[in-house]
Amino acid sequence: MGDHPAQDTLTQAEREHLATYVAGPSTTPGWFYPVVGLLAGGTVASNDVENRPVAVIGALVAVFAIGALIGTIVGRSRVVPRMGGMPARLRNIVMAFWLVAAVVLGVSLTWAFGAERRLAFTIAGIVIAVTIGGGGWVADRIYARRARVLATEAGLHP
Repeated sequence: MGDHPAQDTLTQAEREHLATYVAGPSTTPGWFYPVVGLLAGGTVASNDVENRPVAVIGALVAVFAIGALIGTIVGRSRVVPRMGGMPARLRNIVMAFWLVAAVVLGVSLTWAFGAERRLAFTIAGIVIAVTIGGGGWVADRIYARRARVLATEAGLHP
C-alpha cells in the first residue's frame, strides 16, 4: 500500500470492477452470433411457411433456442455485466450493435409485412440473419480489442 490507503483501496475496487468487463479471454464463442443470427432470421422467415402450426412451432423452437444459448453463455461466464457500469468505450460498441440490429429488424419486418411478394419474410430473415450473425461477430471482436486496451491501461495485463 502507498501513502494513501483509502485511495489505494478505491483504485483496487475500480480495477476489480473494470476486470468484470475486460479481464480474460472472451467468453462468447465465435459461433454464437452466427447461430443466433440464423435462429432469429429463421424465426422471421417462418412467416412464409404456409402451414401455420409448423410455422409457429418453428418460430417458438428458434426463440427458445436463442434463450438457451444466451443462458448457456451467461452461465459459463458466471458474470452478468450491467450496461450502466460498463466503461463507455465498451458500452458504445454494444449499444451501436443492438441499435443497428433493431433498426434493420424494424425496417425488414415493415418491408416484409407491406410487400406483396412471395418469400418476403424469407428475404427479411436473411437480412436479419446476416445483420445479427455478422454484425454481432464483428462487434464482439471490436469489443475484445478495446477491452484489451482498457485492461492494459488499467494495469490488469502486463
